[in-house]
Amino acid sequence: GDKVNGVQATAARIPDSGVVSLMTLWRDQACAPFDAGVRCWGSGENGRLGNGGVLSSRWAVDVIVDLGPSLFSVIAAGDDHTCGLIPALGREGCWGKNSSGQLMTGSFDDRISVIATSNLLASLFVRGATGCGTLGVTTGCWGGGSDGQLGADAGFIVGSPVPIFVADSDAGLTSTMGIGLRHVCRLTQLGVVECWGRGSECEIGLCGDSALPVRVGNVQNAVSLVVGDAHSCVVRDGGAVRCWGKDSNGQLGYGDAGLGMASAVQPIGLDAGVAELALGSNHSCARMSDGGGVRCWGNNSVGQVGTGVVGGNVLTPT
Repeated sequence: GDKVNGVQATAARIPDSGVVSLMTLWRDQACAPFDAGVRCWGSGENGRLGNGGVLSSRWAVDVIVDLGPSLFSVIAAGDDHTCGLIPALGREGCWGKNSSGQLMTGSFDDRISVIATSNLLASLFVRGATGCGTLGVTTGCWGGGSDGQLGADAGFIVGSPVPIFVADSDAGLTSTMGIGLRHVCRLTQLGVVECWGRGSECEIGLCGDSALPVRVGNVQNAVSLVVGDAHSCVVRDGGAVRCWGKDSNGQLGYGDAGLGMASAVQPIGLDAGVAELALGSNHSCARMSDGGGVRCWGNNSVGQVGTGVVGGNVLTPT
């Protein structure tokens, strides 16, 4: 391979024994579940490899689970910690940094190996030092909450090592969630979206902070939700798109760039036929159904919109 900073770089090969079902990468580490457990490689700071130490490793190492080998169905990584769902136990296991209670262990102590929590999670979402998930018929969040990301009457707290239950919605149970840079959104079974946390860019459906869920205007019949740093989008039944939040680079796609939008707007031309969305920090992309390719918009400072031109903002899907 090529040299990186004077060091010969070669492609890493993960052992074939045990099929990898899902892999997660974040910053300077990676983890993957195998038939007999989880293996991680990269930075070991704060115990984030989960192998009982704090040294980095260029080889995949086994994550030590306190209850023995366990198959993880989902792996999600935050800034300096990792969590996973263990279906056989119906529980979550976490390891790494825990200064905000993001490991959900009931304490703020770092963990260099996995400890399975007592919380029965059906889904898991992690970003930064905040985690959220569905627990039975309720939604709970834990970890960092200084901007109201925990979504409850507890308000703006530095962190919680146990789940704080988010106020129930009158629009049905939570079907999926997403965590932004400083906010959280959930999509309910009735196709509406509610958000909470920082709202300085109107990303929670309100141009201001709120520790309680706020319903986003002009979102109905949504079937999927994607949350970016400070803007979010949904795909509606039939493939139409709606977006809201930060719009400094035209990432909402409605033909302008400037102040954020609390009520969702439709990106120009995306009134049907969208199969999937992906959001960057300040740009957005949509994969069209029926072989229609990919259309992107927003910040194009390094060519991320894919138009063949570098620079400026692209204000509509292209």
